[in-house]
Amino acid sequence: MWTAVDVVKVGVIGLGPNGREHLANYEHHPRARVVAICDVDEGLANEVAGRYGIANVHRDLSILERDDIDMVAICAPNPFHGASTIRALEAGKHVFVEKPMAMEVASVARIVELWRQTGLRVMTGLIRRFNPLSQMIKRTIDEGVLGEVFYAESDYIHDLRGYRHMEDPFGSDGIHPLDIPRWYVGDVVEGQAYANRMVRPEPAHPTTLAIYRFASGCVGKVAVTWVPACTQRHGARVFGSEATIIDDRICLAGTDEWMPLPVQPIEGHPYRPEDDHFIDCLVDGREPLINCLEGAKSTVACLVVKDAIEQGGPVRIPQFEE
Repeated sequence: MWTAVDVVKVGVIGLGPNGREHLANYEHHPRARVVAICDVDEGLANEVAGRYGIANVHRDLSILERDDIDMVAICAPNPFHGASTIRALEAGKHVFVEKPMAMEVASVARIVELWRQTGLRVMTGLIRRFNPLSQMIKRTIDEGVLGEVFYAESDYIHDLRGYRHMEDPFGSDGIHPLDIPRWYVGDVVEGQAYANRMVRPEPAHPTTLAIYRFASGCVGKVAVTWVPACTQRHGARVFGSEATIIDDRICLAGTDEWMPLPVQPIEGHPYRPEDDHFIDCLVDGREPLINCLEGAKSTVACLVVKDAIEQGGPVRIPQFEE
């Protein structure tokens, strides 16, 4: 079990752009210290180590055998997230894992099992929850301003033609727009999906539309495509009996007047608040905002979309006990 510490000793696995940004944030935090890094690219790893004065460089998961690491940040490519997180928990390390938590439902279930057994902290990088706009919308819904929420939607419409990875776009990036309405409205229990490869045939289902049913009875929609001629702002639309929110505006029932929400959203990815939050939770011995169960629920809700496409009908979403 975890107790509070003065300084969290960190290992970073994967030194691509995301990994380097997380590393810089840990180095900036007064209660964190990066003691080791890992990447298969030895030249890149040595360059990063030299830049930050990090003495310990690994090319494989032998980094997890170190006794001087409390926590690892797993920022390697998506297909490595599940196995690396499992290995880290088995080695007794707290884990920050970039989204998605894993690419297989069985791996997610194993991570949850280890989290329950060990009492270690696991947080998934569902970064949109750290945008002040998302947090204000969440508070507004929880305070009952929208009344009964009956429909919610969010999309990932992003021109990523030329993107190197050949993975399923929905499994990779659908978790961002899915997690936000799931955070707002509650758990999802069933999903159905449609897809095509009309513009870019090589990745699996480059354009996917998923329809979800929430435990509350609310329904929702998430669309993901990497092939539009432009990139749209990744907002959310939430419809309730007493008000509607479209991106950063709200309209109260009976007014037909749209008012801006009194908040300044963060442009880009709010990595710093996300990283500060997890380090602070480890220092204080608290559960993070996106604990293992939250990350697992959003991950499996995305992973079953592929099954729904292949089966041509609705699929039940695996549930985890609280």
